[in-house]
Amino acid sequence: MKYEDLFKIKPVFDYDVYNGKIATIIRDEKPVLYVNKEKVQLEGYAEKVDWINRNKMFITVDPNGSEIRKIYLYDGGKIEKIIDNEFDNLSPRETKEGILVISNYDKKTLHLYLYNEGKYIKLSKGEGPVNNYCFNGKYIVYSTGIYDNNIHVIDLGGNEIHVINIPNSEQELANENCFTSPSSFIFLSNHEDLSKVYEFDILKGEIRKIRESNYGECSQTVILFDNG
Repeated sequence: MKYEDLFKIKPVFDYDVYNGKIATIIRDEKPVLYVNKEKVQLEGYAEKVDWINRNKMFITVDPNGSEIRKIYLYDGGKIEKIIDNEFDNLSPRETKEGILVISNYDKKTLHLYLYNEGKYIKLSKGEGPVNNYCFNGKYIVYSTGIYDNNIHVIDLGGNEIHVINIPNSEQELANENCFTSPSSFIFLSNHEDLSKVYEFDILKGEIRKIRESNYGECSQTVILFDNG
């Protein structure tokens, strides 16, 4: 590679792969979405991509950089705006009841909602912001709070099953692929000083330490588990 070639390198903001199809968001003059190297025309700045199946994908788009994000649906090359309003909408996941989404619909902070036909149903508990969540088709696991995060386990109806609340510590999900089995998931906690990786068994209500590490290493943990 020549020195001048370094200036031709364009950073990848996000990507997702499904059955050999790859969607990438690449920084050009603005973030641009490509599906298998084919440019997808969007109104605004693409931020995140999430395949639903081989033909459909959620695209999180910020129309003008104001952090009022919309959710688009890519369906075989066609684009449809499915959540397009004055609220900030993030992290969509398809369910049989609608779309799970993190949103500031209450105009105060980010909560977890079920969105269906223009209506938001709040699923997360309390007033603390939701940081991230995982969903495996049956259980929803989400982290909420500021500097003293708790983890909640609920179902699609919003019924609370478990709360992992360890005083004076943070409990966080490593990423959106936290499930290690249909009824267990991994999370990070610093209640024993440094962040360590734990597994929680939903059916037994038990926590098991997996390994000791620092947050930088743990945050890169990826569990390969087929939710289908």
